[in-house]
Amino acid sequence: MGKQVGPPYITGRVGDLCYYKLNGQYYVRKQSSLTRKRVKRGRAFQRTMQYAAWLAQASKIAAGVYRLMPRETRQVSQYRAMTGEGIVLLKAGMAASEIQERLMAVYLSGG
Repeated sequence: MGKQVGPPYITGRVGDLCYYKLNGQYYVRKQSSLTRKRVKRGRAFQRTMQYAAWLAQASKIAAGVYRLMPRETRQVSQYRAMTGEGIVLLKAGMAASEIQERLMAVYLSGG
């Protein structure tokens, strides 16, 4: 990534270059060759898509348990922890209903 020399500074794309602002500094980089289609269908990204599916499923399970918690005791860090635990359990092959029961036992019983 290179720094822009200016003013004037620009943001956006021109050809295969991407101009952007980050933390008050202006940069330029070459546009990535990755496309949505390549990531979603490519063999090289199968593992990435599997992890994305686990994350999606775990976050839905965690959200359901999180909503059952009293509002005054909810903390985003708890939701994130539940999601992380859910991913680990999904990877181990546990069913979504079992994961939900386990998370409810831990987070709704106060322990």
